[in-house]
Amino acid sequence: MTSKLENLALRREALLLKIQAQRHVLTLQGRQFKQSMETADIALRVAGKVSAVIRQRPVLGFALAATIVAIKPQRVITLVRSALTGWQIWQNFAPILRRLQQQEQEKN
Repeated sequence: MTSKLENLALRREALLLKIQAQRHVLTLQGRQFKQSMETADIALRVAGKVSAVIRQRPVLGFALAATIVAIKPQRVITLVRSALTGWQIWQNFAPILRRLQQQEQEKN
């Protein structure tokens, strides 16, 4: 009887640990998803602003299209990816820098 209770207790502990690990993974995935959505939101806002400027000044739209054709689309995509990666890095480090800056101000 005791071994059965011990086995059940061990199984319960294992299940609780598994649940805790799954919650942690879900939390991490949620953070990654949030960052991706923030990046997509930024890209959408930038695209909206660019399209508004192009609608106001069609010549700029033609210039942008000519530039993309001249630079080659793959290079533009690479440039946009690099810019978005830089933005994501900034989004990760900005809160840390703000916190450090606030701590510095509190010391002075």
